[in-house]
Amino acid sequence: MERYKRNSKCKSTQRGPGEGGMTRTGDVGGGKKEAGQEARKEKGGTVVALGVPMKYNYTSGRDAHATTLSLFNMLSSYPWDAKVVLVLAAFAVNHGEFWLTVQLQTVNPLAKSMSLLKQVPDIIEHTDVLKPRFDTISNLIKAMLDVTNCIIEFKELPSEYISPDSPDMSMAMAHIPTDAYWTVRSAVACATQITMLMGPVHV
Repeated sequence: MERYKRNSKCKSTQRGPGEGGMTRTGDVGGGKKEAGQEARKEKGGTVVALGVPMKYNYTSGRDAHATTLSLFNMLSSYPWDAKVVLVLAAFAVNHGEFWLTVQLQTVNPLAKSMSLLKQVPDIIEHTDVLKPRFDTISNLIKAMLDVTNCIIEFKELPSEYISPDSPDMSMAMAHIPTDAYWTVRSAVACATQITMLMGPVHV
């Protein structure tokens, strides 16, 4: 009888799933999904926030160096490769908005209205004159992407190929902050040029 009571007591204190005991697999999956969504929201908010000083660098009168440092301050908690990727994402949002407006303004009423606000018709009229500037921006964007890909690939090198403590690795790692700085500063310069193209004088 005493043994039975002990067993009964153990059974009565056992907790089923969802009652403070073991967590159900679905709950774990749901928690991971929610955490992933929160992380995406945070990064999305960061991208939007980064786009503001980049977009208005020219009109605010700040130089590219000061804006670049402010972007790095906003990204102080991220590693170097993430800093560059997030800045390029912010630049892509603004840059993409501009070029979509240029391409769609003849077929989409909303894009046409946006093009008038951004003075896109004036830009199209001066396409031949502005082509060298467009080409320069495109070449710089390509270089920014190439450097960013190199940084990401380097950071993802498996440790079995090269030791993190090797002199070669240490030397290469020392260059990443400089590469990241000039990539971000180039993004700021491109954003400034696009803002200038939407001003009253382009040539």
